[in-house]
Amino acid sequence: MQRLYNFALALWLISDAFRVGRASLHATGPARGLHGAMVLILTVNAWFVLRRPAPLAGGVTWWQAGWVLVAAAWPLLFIVAKGPSGPAPLPALLLQLAATLMFGASVYELGTSFAIFPERRALVSRGIYGWLRHPMYASYLLLDLGFWLANPQPWFAVVWVLEVLLLDARTRWEEEILLGDAAYAGYRRQVPWRLIPGVL
Repeated sequence: MQRLYNFALALWLISDAFRVGRASLHATGPARGLHGAMVLILTVNAWFVLRRPAPLAGGVTWWQAGWVLVAAAWPLLFIVAKGPSGPAPLPALLLQLAATLMFGASVYELGTSFAIFPERRALVSRGIYGWLRHPMYASYLLLDLGFWLANPQPWFAVVWVLEVLLLDARTRWEEEILLGDAAYAGYRRQVPWRLIPGVL
């Protein structure tokens, strides 16, 4: 069963890589490089996922599972939206670059502990996880903030704020399971911020 779950999740990541790769065909300049880096990171992540052992603990309600899937798919609202023609402004590209690097560092540190649904696997507290408890989710927010700056439409502000709320709830449920490991309580005291330093 675990192998089937791993395979399904790896297919999801590869489909994301394919979608980003197709988008890169229409990108120019630095944006194309960012797309290429994201394709590489997603592909490596799929390889990690295929090698995952079974979790130590997990389990969410159907309602929570639906919430997690909505949160995971939420960035599509930014991607499918039609943006302005022309290159993205430099501040937006810098945010997207920072988000891509943060995502890549998160994938590298998590390794085979990556999961979509809340699960307790090996505790990761090194590297970027020494700064934020959920840097991968934070990278989603940073990437979409960059997209918002590149496409300054008022309703994108609403989409981004709702994404913060979705991920806030997702991390809280995840930590309910992670706290089954006594070491995680110590880690949470050591690293106080989940998503946004000084805020969440």
